[in-house]
Amino acid sequence: MAETVVYKRKKGRLLAIIAGIVVLAGGAGGLLYWKGIIGNRPEIVAAAITAAAHERGFDGAMITVSQDWVANVTGSVIGQVKKDELLALIQQNPNIKGVTSELTVRPGPGELEQQVADALAAHGLQAVQVSVGADLVATLKGTVDDPALETVALDTARSVIGLRDVQSAIKLSIQARQAALTQALTGAGYEHATAQIVDENSVNVTGNVYSQEEKDRLAALVSSTTGIATVNDTTQIVERPPVVDAAKFEADINRLLQKAGLGTVAAVVDENMNATLVGTVNSGADRDRALKTARKVTAIKSLRSEIEVASAAPAPAPVATVVQENMALNAVKGQWVGRVDTGLFGYTFTLKITGGAAGQDVGTSVYGAGNGMCGGSLTLAEASGSDFTFTEHLDRTAMMCPGGGTLKMKLAGDGKALFEWYRPKNPTKRYAKGSAVRR
Repeated sequence: MAETVVYKRKKGRLLAIIAGIVVLAGGAGGLLYWKGIIGNRPEIVAAAITAAAHERGFDGAMITVSQDWVANVTGSVIGQVKKDELLALIQQNPNIKGVTSELTVRPGPGELEQQVADALAAHGLQAVQVSVGADLVATLKGTVDDPALETVALDTARSVIGLRDVQSAIKLSIQARQAALTQALTGAGYEHATAQIVDENSVNVTGNVYSQEEKDRLAALVSSTTGIATVNDTTQIVERPPVVDAAKFEADINRLLQKAGLGTVAAVVDENMNATLVGTVNSGADRDRALKTARKVTAIKSLRSEIEVASAAPAPAPVATVVQENMALNAVKGQWVGRVDTGLFGYTFTLKITGGAAGQDVGTSVYGAGNGMCGGSLTLAEASGSDFTFTEHLDRTAMMCPGGGTLKMKLAGDGKALFEWYRPKNPTKRYAKGSAVRR
């Protein structure tokens, strides 16, 4: 008869196996935790929050998390609004129990826009508006009456810290562009042509030119000066008139006066061929003889006498000085166009010297384009060789105008002239300098 034998596993051995399995599972879990595969660790959470912040555009921020789950954020953001957004993003993480901030808050677009606007207003540029984009690039808009003011506006905006760039969309007013256009035509020698800005899209040009090349250059000058592409050019090409040299005819008259024994009389001939006789004679007959002598030069258009008749002949030195001054001033008669440098700002200037004796008004000055932001008259104080000194009297003034005192002019060897300006209150300290060419 067969027996069935039943083997029973010892209970103690089974419990040992189960305990081993539990220990192995616990060790593996701990390893996975410290490897960051399971569970949350501060550095893993910090990396995840930093990545999320960078995805939202907070590239300048870095987040760390302490063992007690307090987040600390460093770096920089633009504006208080962005700072609040970043702190809110960090606090959204369920592991974070608190947030500390060491962020640097840079001015945002709105704050920079206000700073630029305030700076422009402080310089009297209320007509210039500013907008600052999210890229911290400022754009200036508006209309000004002088190109120099656009330069001032750009320099003012660039002085505001925090902007990445400053761009200009400033326009010159039509009146200012018209003045600049008229000055440009005169400076380029187009005395018999005129240009009128119709509107923002077209300019009418009329008058006479002397060649097709001049006609083409005129149209290009009008377009570049105004920024308007459409130029309605109806100028006519005519034969160039003979060149009249006023200085030559002035010298001819003075030679005839010297030959006639009238050395105490001098002639001054302007660019329009109008002659004036100055000096002193002993009698009315000598005055009439001087006028008759001057009329032998038939090229002059008009003749005027400022000759004084004295009972006794004056000492020759004063008259010789007058003649010398007039002859010296002839070397600089004409229109001089250049640029003033004050050390802070620069802008154009135009001097028109017509001639005359010491103590007389011999020209005018204009600072800035067109009619300029300021200008006045020039009185000759001294003329000696290549050096000239003028007293300037302003009838139009502005904050940045250098005039209103003493203006010194010196002819340079290259055909240019050098200028220095001195204030009336401090006549020994130079306020500005510049150079110009005759046009």
